[in-house]
Amino acid sequence: MEKLNRAIDSRMSRLALIEEEITQLRERRALTRQKWDSLQDRVEDLIPLVEPYLAMRNCFISTFKRDKLGNATEEDLEIIKERTFSAKEFEGDASTDVQLYYSPHKRTDWYVFEQLYGLPAPVVKQLTHRDTLTVLNTHAAILASNTQKGTEIFYKLFSVFIELFEKSNYDPAYLEGFSTPVSDAYWAFIKCWKGEVAGVDSQIVD
Repeated sequence: MEKLNRAIDSRMSRLALIEEEITQLRERRALTRQKWDSLQDRVEDLIPLVEPYLAMRNCFISTFKRDKLGNATEEDLEIIKERTFSAKEFEGDASTDVQLYYSPHKRTDWYVFEQLYGLPAPVVKQLTHRDTLTVLNTHAAILASNTQKGTEIFYKLFSVFIELFEKSNYDPAYLEGFSTPVSDAYWAFIKCWKGEVAGVDSQIVD
């Protein structure tokens, strides 16, 4: 009996240490997130000062409307005509693109943004979680691309992630602690891109 009690005490001590380590990891992650949020705020404050980049992002959305949706307006065509394309122009950038719907540019085609990024602009405007933004940016880049094409599985896995993320009330903590349906959906999407996107580069869009 004494041996059993010692064994139980030993395991309880190890469990307490593990719980303490988990708590410390969560605290460090929270601190990192706070720093990231602060940096994100600073970047967003600077975005209005970087007019050429905003113009490039504006062109990305208008080009998607012309090439993929087939409903570009005269204003979209003017935006495209004024731009010289670069490789960066074909990447997703949800954090910047959402500013175009609130900045002096004031785009009004909200549905286009949601088709590209899977979430409404007001929701994305509040997002600072880098891993989630990576998912959104990757989807937008492939959807808008003329050289890369995602399979039905690629888009299905994205839709599953978006649906579960919405049901979680957009909780960004899905990669912390134990696995959840949202974290499983995240990893399923992240791991699928190499096999489910033709001609994709060696690194995921970020």
